[in-house]
Amino acid sequence: MDITALKAQLGDELYAQAAEKLKDVEGMSIIQTNDGSWLPKARLDDEIGKHRATKAALADLTKQLEEAKKAGEGSEALKEAVEALKAQLAERDSTISGMKRSQKVRAALAKANAKDPAVIERLLDQAQIGEDEKGELTGVEEQLKALRESAGYLFNEEPKPKGGWGGAKTQPQGDGDPNADVNAAIRAAAGRG
Repeated sequence: MDITALKAQLGDELYAQAAEKLKDVEGMSIIQTNDGSWLPKARLDDEIGKHRATKAALADLTKQLEEAKKAGEGSEALKEAVEALKAQLAERDSTISGMKRSQKVRAALAKANAKDPAVIERLLDQAQIGEDEKGELTGVEEQLKALRESAGYLFNEEPKPKGGWGGAKTQPQGDGDPNADVNAAIRAAAGRG
């Protein structure tokens, strides 16, 4: 997505400020993910490249394994080669599943407004993190809640609504009417007390 697509969302003045700050960034291109967060396109392309390379290596090892099985039924040396290839395949499968799990953990950290997801990921006890039948992570939310309570500085604060003009809502105080005191003062001044 090109940064100019944000103009409609930001308005002319805020877009001009953002464009001024980002003018020196070459090839600025960002993508919106399914959860609504933004990600630099270069990072996405890098992850896709890694995934494709791993997938190609896995396909190559599978092909080599099949060829080794066909070529040397009965040969002890080939049986050892087949076992070594099976071990490599298992290691690659483990690496791929670890990468997928890490990406899910980082997505959960981004959703939790983590300032530095890579640092917080290392603080999590990986032994307590699992996946349910649907592929959803378990054990992450509890650890993030504990981290937020003990080390809240690791997370960005949620934006709070601002009071004032422009239709912003204010929080009710007292009996629930935020304007009760003002209304009472106006009635008293008008003699309707």
